[in-house]
Amino acid sequence: MNNFDAYCEQLDKMEKMVKDALPEGERAYVCYSAYKTSKTTGNPLNNLKQVAISGKVIMHQNRDDFGFGGGSKYTSEVLENPTWLDISVAANKMIPTTGDYHHSFLEAVYPANKRIDGVKVYSFSMGS
Repeated sequence: MNNFDAYCEQLDKMEKMVKDALPEGERAYVCYSAYKTSKTTGNPLNNLKQVAISGKVIMHQNRDDFGFGGGSKYTSEVLENPTWLDISVAANKMIPTTGDYHHSFLEAVYPANKRIDGVKVYSFSMGS
């Protein structure tokens, strides 16, 4: 197997993990890309089971101009110590809510510097 095949195989494994974590019947929109790569091989490192944010958090995303079809803001339920897989599932719900199907690549999360009912709020960093 060459390096390109190994790279693609690792991406396919992560994509399958995300799809398998979605509620039954939910269409997959998110493309997971919040991973680091191996210094040795250059291949993606599967971090989906790692905690992305420590503690309780609410994920929030405003609707923007790419929100085709009358989308609205997205606010998740309270998540506790969400893994990157949990964040991916939330991002997948966020995409049809905001209507922004153009930005489907989950690249990172960032603190929104606000709280809702005392719970810290983070936003998604989505790329295209």
